[in-house]
Amino acid sequence: MTEQLAFSRLLAEADEQRRVALDLHRGQVQAWFDALPVRDKARLALWFTTLEWDTCAALSAAAGDWLRSARVKNGKS
Repeated sequence: MTEQLAFSRLLAEADEQRRVALDLHRGQVQAWFDALPVRDKARLALWFTTLEWDTCAALSAAAGDWLRSARVKNGKS
């Protein structure tokens, strides 16, 4: 029983840490979005309201490609 309680506390702590990390991430994304020019905000809003999943996939691919090319340029492949 003691082990089960300890495990439950461990899971609760991990859930709380995850919630805090997600809140921080949401705040960072909101700050980034707020700093965008209105034209870019409108474009993202349109893409996400019409093709949300595909937009996420395309942004992920573009960001990954950019990161890989930046590392190659800096000799960190």
